[in-house]
Amino acid sequence: HLMCVESMVDDQSIRALLKDVASGSVTLEQALQSLRRMPYENVGFACLDHHRGLRCGCPEVIFCAGKTDEQVAEIAARLVDRDARVLGTRATETQFEAAKRRVADLQFDPLSRCLWLDPQQERTRCPGVTLLAAGTSDLPVAEEARRTLEFLGQRPTVIYDVGVAGLHRLLDRLSVLQTSN
Repeated sequence: HLMCVESMVDDQSIRALLKDVASGSVTLEQALQSLRRMPYENVGFACLDHHRGLRCGCPEVIFCAGKTDEQVAEIAARLVDRDARVLGTRATETQFEAAKRRVADLQFDPLSRCLWLDPQQERTRCPGVTLLAAGTSDLPVAEEARRTLEFLGQRPTVIYDVGVAGLHRLLDRLSVLQTSN
């Protein structure tokens, strides 16, 4: 169980660690060592927040813009070592290719510019969020938002191409908007 705790920092993993200490299968010193490694990891060019999942319910997300291909790959690999899920936004194709060499099952969507790994991709997601986009030129940002929402456990309803010129297209979706979170 100790390896599980080190690889995923959330309420469930902390509870598992505490149960292991209580049962005697993990010593107090082993548990302390594990907890010391959890908060963050300094990789020189970045400090990775491994406790974010515990504090916020979602692991740290990589903002890829401005980072080198190698930096994105290193961050993705280290985050996946601690939590089985990772999301990178504003990623380029070359950043994805570099990261995929380190994280085999990584996926990429060029429209949203997101790279991600989510072993529980088929998990149940919460409905209630509606995502609106004015026009076709907004699709990259809208799709980035959709991927992020899905990563955060939401199942967004998307309504695209309803800007000022297409405002009439929004009227038949009024009931969706009125019930949205």
